[in-house]
Amino acid sequence: MPGQRPRVRQAVILAGGRGTRLGAITRNRPKPLLEVGGRPFIEAVLMHCRRFGISRATLLVGPFEQQFREALGDGSQLGLELALVPEPEPAGTGGALAYARETLDDSFLMLNGDSLFEADLDRLLAASAPSSDT
Repeated sequence: MPGQRPRVRQAVILAGGRGTRLGAITRNRPKPLLEVGGRPFIEAVLMHCRRFGISRATLLVGPFEQQFREALGDGSQLGLELALVPEPEPAGTGGALAYARETLDDSFLMLNGDSLFEADLDRLLAASAPSSDT
């Protein structure tokens, strides 16, 4: 529809960092999979996205693909379509986005998998949408 911004349906989540500042607790488990309230923290991030109409999540998981797959499966139990994108070689913060290139929508929301802000994502996305006046 002319003048309306396309609805963002995809979240891309950076989740492959090594969490070295946390030392031993992240030696064998990535930060987004550490439990908070008995559940992997990443679930809270995914559920927040889902509340705002995100139906697809692409997790950039670095070398931890199998651990995310074991914890989250295909995402259906969370009501999401979930894709996991490993990083064959370290590409730095956000560098893994290049490995996900073929799976990306034209517009998507990019988040960190180890941070959660109870923000109104609809307002954020509306504020970042291109103006229909141009």
